[in-house]
Amino acid sequence: MHSLNCPNCGSALHVSFAAAKMTTCQSCNTSLFLEGEQIEKAGKSGEMHEAPQLFHLGETTSVDNDSYAIVGHARFDYGPGFWDEYWALDHNGRGQWISVDEGIVILQKPVAPVAVPKFHQTPGLGHEFQAFGDSYRVTEVNRGTCVAVRGSFPRPMVVGEVFEYVNCLGTHDEQLSGEFSASGTEWFRGIWCDPFDVKVVSP
Repeated sequence: MHSLNCPNCGSALHVSFAAAKMTTCQSCNTSLFLEGEQIEKAGKSGEMHEAPQLFHLGETTSVDNDSYAIVGHARFDYGPGFWDEYWALDHNGRGQWISVDEGIVILQKPVAPVAVPKFHQTPGLGHEFQAFGDSYRVTEVNRGTCVAVRGSFPRPMVVGEVFEYVNCLGTHDEQLSGEFSASGTEWFRGIWCDPFDVKVVSP
């Protein structure tokens, strides 16, 4: 495979970018999109302020009895605070999101839009609906803003992008999250993980 270089500063990009849609240059912090053989600049990657973290970009962590390589880190502001989303790859190269918010850890898989109910607008707090053979209730409705990105992701992550989101709880304590923005709707199905069981297995 031929090498890929940042069009802004010329630095070599990490090989994982070849399997991603977006990455950030570690040398100049420019966000980059990959479209076919073309690499396009997409602005700055924002400022990732120092904060306590369970793990960091480039580390391998153990979550829910499996190991994940952390290849992407995005931070989102929701007004009173922020939360972190990590794009992580298992030993087969399959990706999942690890969401960390004030010590709460949720391992999430993207789900196909056809697998969840269609909403003409963001469902309100307390709204109940059926999905995956379970009953869900909307427990949180809020707005998030992407403020910083580092590493590689399966889709473009734009600093400054604003979206509405809902968190829903199933009768079996499964988490279902929806994100609604001008670019479309995404759903993620997740399970809660004990943060004390999350460990870094290799730096």
